[in-house]
Amino acid sequence: LRLGIAVAGDEPTGARIGQRVSTVPTTFESFVTPIVDNTQAQEVEVGVEFDTYLPNLERVLSPDLLQVGGAPSSRALIRFPFPSRLRDSAAIVRATLELTPADPVRGLPNDPGSLEVRALTADLGAKSPTDQSSVGAEPLPAGSTGVVEVDIVQLVRLWQGASGRPPALFLQIGPEAASLTEASFGSTRQGTGPRLRVEYLRAFPFERF
Repeated sequence: LRLGIAVAGDEPTGARIGQRVSTVPTTFESFVTPIVDNTQAQEVEVGVEFDTYLPNLERVLSPDLLQVGGAPSSRALIRFPFPSRLRDSAAIVRATLELTPADPVRGLPNDPGSLEVRALTADLGAKSPTDQSSVGAEPLPAGSTGVVEVDIVQLVRLWQGASGRPPALFLQIGPEAASLTEASFGSTRQGTGPRLRVEYLRAFPFERF
């Protein structure tokens, strides 16, 4: 038995249905009457073997923008110059990543995704491993156009020290591959590029005798 559910609308829309691995999986139920003296109907339940979703929207991605989310899911890598005075002897008080959308965030009005920012354990380009324990997150409501600000002070502190992490960040939409949220942010090639605002305290200049 194969079933397909289609959703259509004048604007980007969708529906969320439980998968076989979720807490509310889809099942097929049949009621049968066995040929025995006890003619009470019995229920037969069959689980799902395969389920997935497929959007019918054609994605036009610009290689000059930072694209995140969608299906298949896209990520973006950002590298920052990190001065030695911040790496060696400064105390990072606050760090905020600012991203400017190139167009309104796409998604469902009542099912927003979340922009997740992760630190890298090693900078290997597109295949760089990320630190799953360090993440900054910010909701991305559909249709929003304002600057997105994400608190990443804990991630920037990982860049400090002689053995600090590479000064780079991975952007993705969470839950990854399970959200209809997509966003395009400006880059150094097009639009308003990412900005990292860092507030810090310098080491106290002790007097020398």
